[in-house]
Amino acid sequence: MFITRCKFTSRSWQGIEIDSSLLSYSGLNSYDVLDSYRDQVFDVPGAIEKLGAALAGFKAVPNAVGLGALIISFILEAIGKSLGKQTMGTAEMLQRVFAEEKGNEVRDLMEEYLKRLRINLGKPQLQLAETRQIERDLSAQLTRLKNSMLVDGHMDSRLLKQWVNGAAFHTQMLIHQARLEGADGSRAVRAAGVYQRQLNDIMDSYKKLASRGQQSPDRKKARHLFTGD
Repeated sequence: MFITRCKFTSRSWQGIEIDSSLLSYSGLNSYDVLDSYRDQVFDVPGAIEKLGAALAGFKAVPNAVGLGALIISFILEAIGKSLGKQTMGTAEMLQRVFAEEKGNEVRDLMEEYLKRLRINLGKPQLQLAETRQIERDLSAQLTRLKNSMLVDGHMDSRLLKQWVNGAAFHTQMLIHQARLEGADGSRAVRAAGVYQRQLNDIMDSYKKLASRGQQSPDRKKARHLFTGD
């Protein structure tokens, strides 16, 4: 697993964390999370008929872990909601991270990629082509967002939350790409290391800013978001 939960206990860190849905489908047990929710949806009368068209061949969908599992969860939640089932809130992930902000390139790229994965569900070669293209674009936008905070001085918790989730998402894109290519995932490991170092720089800058006008965050409570297991 390349991403671990980060606990920010100081009030200065409130709201800055990886979204719960992204975390749920980033672990090695993401298929189990998906399977558990699917069983809940199947338990409703009429569910199998509704799922028939949307998830035809579900068991044969390759790479139904990580972002692949996340995409299938969107479909399950839409059907579950129509059947009156409580959802896991996966579909609202981007809204939670970016709120109602307009013209956000990171959000738009993440949304577009999730849409393309859903369109190409079960078609790994098309998913691979889309992943290769969009991950480069997202990487560039994350660099711009980082520089906006570190170089241009536009540092605030809203941008930091967006960068943290964008970096976590990009790392998962590289993991998904490795699965599609049958590769060893070394690019994802290196990306996680790069983002960890960048996070340290951003955190140092954010702490200095917070210490001027807010309660200084407790350094001992800030844990790593990205690891390269």
